[in-house]
Amino acid sequence: MKIFSVPITLYGTAYVKAETAEAAHARASIMTNGCVEIMGDNRDLFCGLAFDNPCLPDLSISPAITIGDVDGLEFVEEST
Repeated sequence: MKIFSVPITLYGTAYVKAETAEAAHARASIMTNGCVEIMGDNRDLFCGLAFDNPCLPDLSISPAITIGDVDGLEFVEEST
């Protein structure tokens, strides 16, 4: 059986420590720059701590993620 990579849309929450909502939004926007790719070197972005935990990092992504749309068939690729 073959393996295929199927692009999907994910929805999640970033927790950002900032003085204002505008500053938090700006920092999150810089973090993603339109998209973020989670690889082995930045898995520490994910943090399961509650948003009110004093040990929460200045910038983190909640591990609770919702799977959204599956992209069109034209984006499905066979993995080799």
